[in-house]
Amino acid sequence: MSVINCIECNAYVDTDFECFDFELGLCEECQERKYNETRPRPGPTLGIQRGVEDARTATGTKNDRRKESKMSTELAVFNEVKAEIEKYKIENKKLVFDYGTMDGEKQARSHIFKVRKTKKIVTDIHKTGKAKAKAVCDAYDKEKRDLLADIEEMIDYHDAPLREIEQRKIAAALKKLEEEKAEQKRIDDEKLAELERRETEAKAKEAELKEKEDAINAEANRIQQQKDIEEAKRVAAEEAKKQAEQDAINAANQAEIDKHRAISDAIEAEKEKARKLERKLASEEAARIKEVDRLAEEEHKRQANVEHRMDYNNLALSGFNKITNDSVVSRNIVEVIVKGEIPNITMNY
Repeated sequence: MSVINCIECNAYVDTDFECFDFELGLCEECQERKYNETRPRPGPTLGIQRGVEDARTATGTKNDRRKESKMSTELAVFNEVKAEIEKYKIENKKLVFDYGTMDGEKQARSHIFKVRKTKKIVTDIHKTGKAKAKAVCDAYDKEKRDLLADIEEMIDYHDAPLREIEQRKIAAALKKLEEEKAEQKRIDDEKLAELERRETEAKAKEAELKEKEDAINAEANRIQQQKDIEEAKRVAAEEAKKQAEQDAINAANQAEIDKHRAISDAIEAEKEKARKLERKLASEEAARIKEVDRLAEEEHKRQANVEHRMDYNNLALSGFNKITNDSVVSRNIVEVIVKGEIPNITMNY
C-alpha cells in the first residue's frame, strides 16, 4: 500500500485504489475542483431562448469530445447514465421557461435540481469502477469530467437567466437604497442648516443678555464690596474688644489654675513620699520573711542530712560488726572512714 498526502487539502490518498496526480501532487477531488475552476464557462444570455446555431455548435463539440474519450468495454458501466444524460440534453434544449415569473422560476429550478442529481450517479459509478479497475483510472476521470461538464453546461443554460434576474433585482435594490440615502441626506442637511441658524440667533441673544448681566453684576459687586469693607471694620472692632475681655478672663483663670496646680503638686509629692516609704517597708519585710524561710529550709535540709548520714553509718556499722564481732571497733572504723582518715576509702551517702 502506498499512501501520499495531497498538497492542496492534505488528505491521505491510497494510490493503489485512488487516482493521484503525482506531477501536481493533487488528489481526485482537488483535480476535479481545479478542472472546474479553469474550464471555460458559457456567459449569461439576455434572451429567453438561445439560438439554434449555438445549440448545434455545442452539441457537435460535445459529440467530438465523447468520441475522443471513448474506450474499451470497461467503461460500459457509464452506458446507462450516458443514455439518461442524453435524454436530459434533448429535453434541456427543448425546455423554455419564463424566468421572470414565480411559476417559471420554480419550474426552472426544479429542472435544474433533477439534472443536478445525475452528478451523484456519475460520481458513484466513477468511484465504484475505479476501485475495481485502477488501470483505467485516468479514463474514468476524463469521462467523469466530460459528463459533469455536460451537466454543468445544461445547468448553466437555464441558471444563467436566473442569475441575471437576481443581479437585476440586487442592482435595483441598491439603486433604491442609494436614492433613499440621498433623500435622507438632503433632509438631514436642511435640518442641520435650520439648527445652525437657530443656534446663531440664540448665541447673539445670549451675548446681549450676558453684556447687560455683567454690567448689573459689576455694580452690585461694587456696592457689596463697600458694604463688606464697612462690615469688616465693625466686626474687627467688636472682635478686638471681645478678645481683650477674654484675655483678661483667661489671665485670671490661668492664675487660679496655677495656684491649684501648685497645691496639687505639693500634695502629690507628700503622697509619693509616703508611697516610697511604704514600698521600702514592704520590701524589707519581704526580705526578712525570705531570710527566715531560707534559714528554716537550710535547717530542715541539715536535719534531714544528719538523719540520712546516721542511717548510712548504722548500715556500715552493722556490716563491720559482722566482721569484727566488736561494736566498739566497728564504731571506730566507721568514724575514721567518715572523717576521711583512711586513704582510698570514702562513705557515699
